[in-house]
Amino acid sequence: MPTYHVIGLMSGTSLDGLDISYCAYQLNGQDWSFDVLQTAAIPYSEEWKSRLKTAPALKAKAFWQLHRDYGAWLGTQVKTFIDQHQIDPLLVASHGYTVFHEPTDYYTCQIGEGAALATHSKQNVILDFRSMDVALNGEGAPLVPIGDLALFGLNESTMLVNIGGIANYSLLKDNKVLGADICAANLILNPLAEELGHAYDKNGQLAQAGNIDKDLLDTLNNIRLDGSLEALSIQSVYEEILKNTNTSIKDQLATCTEHIAIFIANKISIVDQAKFSGGGAFNTYLLERVAAHTKTTIKPFDSIIIEFKEAIIFGFLGLLRHLEQDNCLASITGADRNNIGGAIYLGK
Repeated sequence: MPTYHVIGLMSGTSLDGLDISYCAYQLNGQDWSFDVLQTAAIPYSEEWKSRLKTAPALKAKAFWQLHRDYGAWLGTQVKTFIDQHQIDPLLVASHGYTVFHEPTDYYTCQIGEGAALATHSKQNVILDFRSMDVALNGEGAPLVPIGDLALFGLNESTMLVNIGGIANYSLLKDNKVLGADICAANLILNPLAEELGHAYDKNGQLAQAGNIDKDLLDTLNNIRLDGSLEALSIQSVYEEILKNTNTSIKDQLATCTEHIAIFIANKISIVDQAKFSGGGAFNTYLLERVAAHTKTTIKPFDSIIIEFKEAIIFGFLGLLRHLEQDNCLASITGADRNNIGGAIYLGK
């Protein structure tokens, strides 16, 4: 039974930090399985948060410098992780940090330069997973469902939902893998919590202490954003709405949480069970509000999977690229065909 040891890196839009997974992926006939061997969650410094947050507004030279610097930082974190655990991975698969994602204009940009990452980690690196699909008229997203199918038991009665900066889902229907973004999530909740002096709303306690503003909720529920959601665009939509309300920050947080819960509940109501991962799955109040709007059974993954599922899946997508197997499905993204995404940089 072939076994492949791969590091996966995930840098989400919620700006909480870098997730690292080191997994053994096993192929038994046509079936994949995996074991999580090591993980690390590395929070961003205030400097890195600021640099990443302001990336879309940078001029070309400064943007390219950030792209290189972030790749070097990623490579340094990987090298430290490898040295600490005395491991020897086949490759490193990096999602990068999404700055722009405009598939209708045929471009997507996840920073973290491959050459710098490979040089500083001294490892072979695969990244830029979305560009090929976008070139083939696809959305370039979501990419997670193929990993959900292969590794996490996706079936026709269970929807898998990840609540990160953006909430998204995977679904198997008529033997076809489907998936899409649902709505903004921690991308809007975390900045509101920060205004109240917290990095995030732990267990949803801040939202639970607030009151739901019905008028604001109606406005939020009328937001319609189609296709794969681009963080900068949807954040500006929500910010414009929130800055024009007289509702207190705590009540905004309560109302946004309710809005997210309603959107997720509407999506999962077509299945018997939904399993949750991502940082938002630790938000017990949010999950309670989702449950209040649906009869679907709600079940979080265990804590390791909640936190590192996307890193695990991007490690797997990198492995599929290494094996020259499809890692992006046209049934999900709308591309002209299934494709193999990822650029390779040889650091060893």
